[in-house]
Amino acid sequence: MDELDRYLYELSRVQKNVNLYDELFCDDDARQSLRKMNSGVFNVFQRSLNTEIILSVASLFDSDGFTYKKEKIEYLSQKNLVQKYEHHLDEKLRDLREETTKHWKELNIKSYRDIWIAHNDHKHMMGQGDVKHNISTDILIALLSSSYQLIFGIRMKEFDLDYGQITYRLDHYTGANSGGNFLRQVEEFNKSKQRTR
Repeated sequence: MDELDRYLYELSRVQKNVNLYDELFCDDDARQSLRKMNSGVFNVFQRSLNTEIILSVASLFDSDGFTYKKEKIEYLSQKNLVQKYEHHLDEKLRDLREETTKHWKELNIKSYRDIWIAHNDHKHMMGQGDVKHNISTDILIALLSSSYQLIFGIRMKEFDLDYGQITYRLDHYTGANSGGNFLRQVEEFNKSKQRTR
C-alpha cells in the first residue's frame, strides 16, 4: 500500500467512526435507547470513541513532523502529502485544499487535543482552562470528505489514471446505520436476558 492509499484508508476508517458516533450519541432515539441500558458502560464507550476521533483527525491534519534524537520524524498528514505532490494540484484540487483548511480551522481540534487529551495540562485539569473545540459531525464529515477528494485526485494524477480505470465513490463510507444495528442487537439481547430470568 502506498502512502496515498494508506492516507485514504485512514480517512475512511475515521469517517466510519464519526458516523458511528453520530448514530449512537447524537440521535435522540439512540440516546433514549442507551439511557435504558447501563449508561456507565456507554459513557466509557462514548468517551473512548470521542477521544479516538479527535486523536485520529488531529493526526491526519497535523503539521509536518517533529525531531526525535536529532532525526526528523515525518507525519503521514495531508499537509505533507500535498506538499510532496504539489505539482499535481490543479484549480479543483487547490480549491479542495482550501476547503479542508477552512474546515480544519473551524474545528479547533489541535489545541483541544494537545491540552485536554494528549497532556494533562494542570490549569485545564483543575477546571481553570478554557480551551474548547467546535466539533460537529457535519464539519467533520465535510473535512474528511474534502480531504478524501483532494488526496484521491492527487492519486489519480500521480498514477496517471482516469476515472474509467478506477471506481471512485464520494460516498465511500460503507458502514451506514451500523450504530442503529448495534443498538437493535443490544436491545434484543436485553429482552432475551429478561425472558430468561
